[in-house]
Parts: sequence; C-alpha cells; structure tokens
Amino acid sequence: MSHHLTLEAICDREPATVCASATLNEVAQLLSNYHRDAIVAIASPVQRPTAVGIVTYLEILHALASGSDLKHLRVIDVLSRNPLILHEEEDIETAILKLRRRGLNHAPVVGPAGTLCGAISMDRLMGCHLLEQFAGHSKMAIRESAYK
Repeated sequence: MSHHLTLEAICDREPATVCASATLNEVAQLLSNYHRDAIVAIASPVQRPTAVGIVTYLEILHALASGSDLKHLRVIDVLSRNPLILHEEEDIETAILKLRRRGLNHAPVVGPAGTLCGAISMDRLMGCHLLEQFAGHSKMAIRESAYK
C-alpha cells in the first residue's frame, strides 16, 4: 500500500492574504512586499478566514493593460466567479490535474470546515510530485535488489 502526500502536508500554512474589498493597488504593494506571485483573497479579516479566491500579479497586469486605475479597482472585481479552491485532504496528482484544467498556477487550500488553511502553487506541487515519484522508485529498487 502506497502513502501519498496530501495538500495538508505540503501547502504554505502562512499564505499572504488580502480582503476582497482591498484595491489592486494594495495587492500590488503586498505582492511586492512579500515577494509573492499570488495572494489569497479572503471574505473578511477574521481569525479563521474563508478563502474566496486568489489574486496574482497577472490580474494586476491585466488591469493595467486595460487602463484601469489600481486605486479604484477592487479584488472582488477581478476574482473568478468560479474560483478553484482545493481541499487539504486532496493528493498532489489531483491538485495538479485541477490546476492544469483551469490553466492556473496557484490556489487556496481549505480545511474540513471550509476555512483557509494554506495556499499551494504548481511549482510546489510539481516538486513534491517528483520527489514522491523518486522516493517510490528508490523504494522499489531497494525491494527488487533484496530479492536478487
């Protein structure tokens, strides 16, 4: 029986967050200050926040390209109406497939009660997937060599 890592084990447990009512100008400052590619959008700043989506530098670029004023455009205005929210019990392969289907590189991760517990990137997922595969192949090689 193989043991697969879940998002609970590998997600960033302290993701940068921003309220959905914040401006894209505030998001741009946060992305720069935290040196991040994405920030989880939350409904309100409470102890156990509810993730409502994710904002990346691409939303900032699209807003700038369309001539929007980042000081007046809010996070809620650019969030997907059908955001991808992953669950901490999901395995790496499932998460990779879901992100690929949507053409996304980042997603918030929620726990059983639907509250934010972290965030995950495609880079982290792919790295962990490769490590998982390598570990599996190494174990298989050890078992096979034991029978020779």
